[in-house]
Amino acid sequence: MRFATVIRHDDVSAQTKQQIMQVLIQHGWLYDEKTPDFVISIGGDGTMLEAFQQYQAILATVKFIAIHTGSLGFYTDWKIEELDELLTAMVAEEYTTVGFPVLAIELDGECGPCSYLALNELTISDPAKTLKIEVQIDGEHFETFRGTGLCVSTPSGSTGYNKSLGGALIHPRVEAFQMTEIASINNKVYRTIGSPMIFYKKQYIDLHVEYSNSVTVTYDHLVHDCLAVTTIRCHLHEYKAQFARFKKRPFWERVNNSFI
Repeated sequence: MRFATVIRHDDVSAQTKQQIMQVLIQHGWLYDEKTPDFVISIGGDGTMLEAFQQYQAILATVKFIAIHTGSLGFYTDWKIEELDELLTAMVAEEYTTVGFPVLAIELDGECGPCSYLALNELTISDPAKTLKIEVQIDGEHFETFRGTGLCVSTPSGSTGYNKSLGGALIHPRVEAFQMTEIASINNKVYRTIGSPMIFYKKQYIDLHVEYSNSVTVTYDHLVHDCLAVTTIRCHLHEYKAQFARFKKRPFWERVNNSFI
């Protein structure tokens, strides 16, 4: 087996990495940062997002394992005191695989076309003025949004920024994605749907931005480096992010532990 690590830059995470490497290499595993079978994230949910972005090119074959060196997060199954248990299960290769839907993002504008993947969400906003966005669903006009912006999230990302916007929580086994509004304008002149919208696997949405050269587009923890974005298409990617599960930790249990 080949493995790689992505760590948060602190002493505890660095020490955990060394312990993991020592045990796995002793049992014949190979450290391979280019084509690993497993990527071990050591830190928090932000570290897991970094690992996903770093290894998104091999989503079809790689599996993620997340260890939390702080409090427990949504993507992180293991705490430091459980490390020996995890390593024993890894050496024995006793795991199941769970796939989380991934958002595919295609952008165009003055800087030209580009594409990204997001494990959590995409957001589009304008800190300077109200955005005007034509929203199309499967190529058909749905509404003209006016407000601060929009958030498009995956099921696993639904517990993040999407939740703070009043979006629905979606189990990661549901092959869907959703769009929630950020401070929409609704009055006698301007109207939007005003509710989160959930789209099934084969649908796509197009966002056409009008009259703005200061749009901020973020995907997961990263920022698109061009402000003059005119169109964004979002849909589910053909591959999922595969997580190796060595113990049961149901999604709703994670929700309960985090919010209730």
